[in-house]
Amino acid sequence: MLYVPMVGAIYGSPEGDPAISSGEANYSLGWIEFWEMLFGVPLWFAVGGLLVSAARSGRMPVWARGWSMILHIAAAITVWAVAQVYIDADGGVSVIVPALLPPLIAGYAATMRLPAFELLSPNRVSQVALVAGGTIIVAAIPLGFFDLHDLPAHVAADAARLDARIAKEQAASDKARAEEEARFKALTPDSPLSDYVHYVNSTEGTDPEHATALAGARLVKTRQNDAIEMLDQGEINRLRELWEFDLEATPTLCAAYDHALQKLAASDEFDWNAGEHLEYQLPNIKFLAAGHCDLDAGLTAAQARVNKIIAVNQGNERWTGFLATLIQLNRKGQGPLRAARLGELVAPVERGLVALAEVASGDGVALFEEVVDVGLRPGPGLRRVIGDGDELVAVGDQVEEALVGRLPFMRVAL
Repeated sequence: MLYVPMVGAIYGSPEGDPAISSGEANYSLGWIEFWEMLFGVPLWFAVGGLLVSAARSGRMPVWARGWSMILHIAAAITVWAVAQVYIDADGGVSVIVPALLPPLIAGYAATMRLPAFELLSPNRVSQVALVAGGTIIVAAIPLGFFDLHDLPAHVAADAARLDARIAKEQAASDKARAEEEARFKALTPDSPLSDYVHYVNSTEGTDPEHATALAGARLVKTRQNDAIEMLDQGEINRLRELWEFDLEATPTLCAAYDHALQKLAASDEFDWNAGEHLEYQLPNIKFLAAGHCDLDAGLTAAQARVNKIIAVNQGNERWTGFLATLIQLNRKGQGPLRAARLGELVAPVERGLVALAEVASGDGVALFEEVVDVGLRPGPGLRRVIGDGDELVAVGDQVEEALVGRLPFMRVAL
């Protein structure tokens, strides 16, 4: 639990010459030393506890108790010093010292404590463990000097490994790019719009490849239906440049976009992130609003989400301006639409007037001539009707049938 992380922290020290390391490398070195302390200090306390337990309750010879404590303290100091040398030398063979000393001392304490090793001679085991530990500690000195002497070779080896890794990654990147370009060149007007959208979104607006991808998207035969299908599948974020795909603002496309915009505005993202995604859709909203799309539901939902952002970002001109734009576009999209709906009434009204003219040219003319300027209620300036009331009602029914019966709403009796 403690030994492996400590040795791993030492072995995983940053590559390169520490004398000319960057700020980032120095930052990493600081963390290496922190992990060494975090795992090393408890490790040596645990090893010391094992030795004390073996000395008090185990079979450790009396003469070996003092030497084992000396070995323990010397080993802890040596491991710390060798770790610094290993880092300064940019690696090397001295890492075997911290790798060997802790398990050697812990194993010696366990041998003196556990009943399974009772057949082994305590004096013999103590001699071997103490001599081995002392040898490793002494060997740390030449090993450290050897690593420091080979610092240039270590740095050169690091550079060679880095160059090999970069070359390998570059080759993989070039291969992937070549395959991507081959797939793009294979696209035709019969390809789905989503394939072109992938290349539109993966290139910058100023790149020639971006313009080529947009031009290809405008030639897709099924781009209208494909765009609607992508919107229905919730891929509105992929369609930031829908307005550039040469689409028609048909009722079906408008409805699909309005629904997708509602879902985007109601997403479970952070409000700020959702607001940014709505901002990306502004060119699309302007395009569809100019095509008289009814985006009332989507724009209302977007306004509500932006209002939530403004509530916690008072005075932020970015979001207040965006909200004002949404409100303006909502009105712009509704005005022509409502005018168009009223325009639908023109033709039926014209047909009703023609029918009224036909009534007036018939037998009902005499009845209209019997209407005089008198009021329905007594008083000056008002009118009332005289003549045959039954015949007047009959004419009224004809007028009602001509004007009201042919209009696209419920027939109302006069």
